[in-house]
Amino acid sequence: MTFEQKLEKLFGHWIDHNNSHKDTFFTWAGRAKEAGLDEVAEKIEKAGKLSEEVTVLIQDALKKIQDIG
Repeated sequence: MTFEQKLEKLFGHWIDHNNSHKDTFFTWAGRAKEAGLDEVAEKIEKAGKLSEEVTVLIQDALKKIQDIG
């Protein structure tokens, strides 16, 4: 397996893993909001949004690797 192929596999795993965390963040942000913890909910929601940004960066890196191959 080439280095690029290893990266492709890692990127796929990281994207799935990160999306799972993102979904969990948004779920718990909603629960925190329902519990009246608005400021906590905002922080958790921000973590979810940052996770979305991380996913986009990893997807971009994956596309670059795929364009090389």
